[in-house]
Amino acid sequence: MNVSVLARVALLLGVALGATLCSCHSEADSGRSRGSVSRVEFLELAPPGGEAPQPKYTLVRRLDAADSADWIIKGCERQPPSTKRAGGAAPDPRLILKKHAKSSALRIPGPFDPASFNLIALQVEWSRRWEVQLELMAGGEHVARSAAQVLPDGEGSSILLFEFAGTRRIEQELDEIVLRFSKCRGPLKILGLGLMIQPDHQFLPSPWGSPGRVTIGQEWRRAVGVSSLQRVSTELTPILGQALRFSYGVPGDLLLEGVQSQLRVRMTGADGTSTERALELDSGDTTARWRQALIPLGSFAGRALHVEWSVETTSGEALGSCAVGDVSLLHPGIKRPVVVFVTSDTHRGDHLGAAGEGVDIDTPFLDALAARGVLFEDCFSTSNVTNPSHVAMMTGVHPRDTGITNNATRLSEAATTLADVFREAGYLTFASISTKHLSDDVSGLGQGFERGSAPIAEISRAGASTIEVLDRWLDDSLGMPVFIWLHLFDAHTPYGNETPNVERYYKDRQRAFDESLPELGARAARTVRVLSMPGLRDIAYPRALYRAKLTELDRELDEFLGQAFFEGAVIAITGDHGESLGNHALYFTHAELYRDSLHVPLILSWPGGPRGLRCSEPVSNLDLGRTLLDLSGHQGVDFPGRNLARVLKQEGHSAPRFTLSAHGREVAMTEDGWHFQLRLQPNVLEDGSVTRAEHQAELYFLPDDSACADDRLDAEFERARSMRGRLLAWLARPVTDDWLGRDSGDAETLANLEALGYTGGQGSTSSSFAVDPDCECRWCGRFR
Repeated sequence: MNVSVLARVALLLGVALGATLCSCHSEADSGRSRGSVSRVEFLELAPPGGEAPQPKYTLVRRLDAADSADWIIKGCERQPPSTKRAGGAAPDPRLILKKHAKSSALRIPGPFDPASFNLIALQVEWSRRWEVQLELMAGGEHVARSAAQVLPDGEGSSILLFEFAGTRRIEQELDEIVLRFSKCRGPLKILGLGLMIQPDHQFLPSPWGSPGRVTIGQEWRRAVGVSSLQRVSTELTPILGQALRFSYGVPGDLLLEGVQSQLRVRMTGADGTSTERALELDSGDTTARWRQALIPLGSFAGRALHVEWSVETTSGEALGSCAVGDVSLLHPGIKRPVVVFVTSDTHRGDHLGAAGEGVDIDTPFLDALAARGVLFEDCFSTSNVTNPSHVAMMTGVHPRDTGITNNATRLSEAATTLADVFREAGYLTFASISTKHLSDDVSGLGQGFERGSAPIAEISRAGASTIEVLDRWLDDSLGMPVFIWLHLFDAHTPYGNETPNVERYYKDRQRAFDESLPELGARAARTVRVLSMPGLRDIAYPRALYRAKLTELDRELDEFLGQAFFEGAVIAITGDHGESLGNHALYFTHAELYRDSLHVPLILSWPGGPRGLRCSEPVSNLDLGRTLLDLSGHQGVDFPGRNLARVLKQEGHSAPRFTLSAHGREVAMTEDGWHFQLRLQPNVLEDGSVTRAEHQAELYFLPDDSACADDRLDAEFERARSMRGRLLAWLARPVTDDWLGRDSGDAETLANLEALGYTGGQGSTSSSFAVDPDCECRWCGRFR
């Protein structure tokens, strides 16, 4: 939150809380260009001249901690106020809460009028890490919930602002305001709350700053706020054949009941001639959604043009607002290829019909794509966990160097992503994601994308829903260069029992739960919890579900990528990591660095490329970013990695591949078929037993032992010693860690990850991966 904003809030609350504080196409064809677009030039929006105005807030009601006698405390204790203070000062006005349980709450009784406020300011002091989320209650049910805010370890004081943009749409009176605390490691000191109201446009990114993410429905786009009081504009000199493109919409919480609003677009040439068009905005009786407009600029060709956006309403008192984004100039010319990057989460490399590794599975579309492109038979991921692997692919930088080794640490904006590069090259950039922890809020991978979509209310969503969003965007983008990232989560646990095609792989579901079958072992019993299958007796059933999920995913990709839009496209399909189906007593997890968790599919298809080629050379999907750029004609663009198409001409030698596990617990090196694993931390099971000791090493020869069942460490000890030394040297190379963003590990995110079988944790740096050269443990002693 901007410091000047907090200062103004503090002034408002200071007495009670203390001084710390044209021609537009119709909607049906608005996104369809009349010819090919060679480049999309993104334009900057400028606010009216002068300095940015100070945000406006009105304090509606003060709730002082000194008057908290009727506030209800759950899960923690109230520290009795001190009546004696140095120098005869007044009693401490703070409400001090201590001895917190895992979760605790503070309930402030109403009544409260929801239409009177849309912002709550909370003034607090703290000394240890904690998290707070606010809820509004009516009739015993929560009717609105804020985003959680996490404060780090260390003493501090602040005013936290919690937005409730939709309170005016709540029809009943509020009973309570509830503050829910979690992960509190020390006392919380609350001075009070302020119920406030702010203009609608302040809920949208300010045009005096950079465009920000604005979510409407399940789609976000980069935009700024425009209102009856706040105009934005841009300057350009179009040439013949160019068109102005932009998106606009009103978030659901900001829709006005009974008031019609219009987005006015006024275009003024250097000679003073102008034209104005009005675009109807959604109102309270419609479903909020993003829309796109295209305005041909032929009548202004060769002349300087000033374009201005503003909002007008039919009511003189109501102040309308909307978001305007994606503002760009479409350059006519020869269309460049569409680029599609598909990541299939938890997809084993052998679970592909074309792989030929003896797995009975139907993937006809992926097989056909491999037949008209290249199938890389030996591709490894860089990590065995979702976010670190995706961050590596999207930046071309290994998890060792990004420092991101878990699903809860956000990539900072210091990084350059593949989407950044394609956008700079004149591409539209779209991302549609199937799991919440890979969303921009948690992963930071939204940067560079013009549009994005991810689950909001649910942990994950079916691939069909994720693809449906992209289908709508394709209608907006015909004839334009587009980079698309599609992430599918279908093959990840839990599977559910309504999976299509499961009978193809397991004839009788009831038999899987037949009590006459022997019970699962203790290690396999964990699978029952992860898969939500109480009473499971046959582990072959979830294995069949896994294959059925991938067959369904194949059908969805066929329907999507089989459209004419993708003719001549550059397409890459890979997995972020694999899955263990029972080897090493690892059931439906990817917790270790065996081949099961690292081997992923990789299919490449591009115009003029080889057809039906199988490449057996070892590769890593870390190089996909560089490859996609080169294959789409951007060889001169700066981005890490090597072009995998060049590997097709190399034989007989493979560079070592390094992999780093979740939370930096294990590291591995694979070269010339030999796979060396080194534990950096012990592997401790839920019952406290240790299956692998700290610094324990393993060695496997994958061409003869893909299941990693025969540990060759003793038989090939000198080889293991050499690989261990090179692996430790790789770990010790200096790296920077300025790509580590904030920890996204709020309670809801961590609960979602736990439900999917993950644990949280902090990001790491290379120093935390190091092995002490003087370590005297049994395993290190063997290699001296």
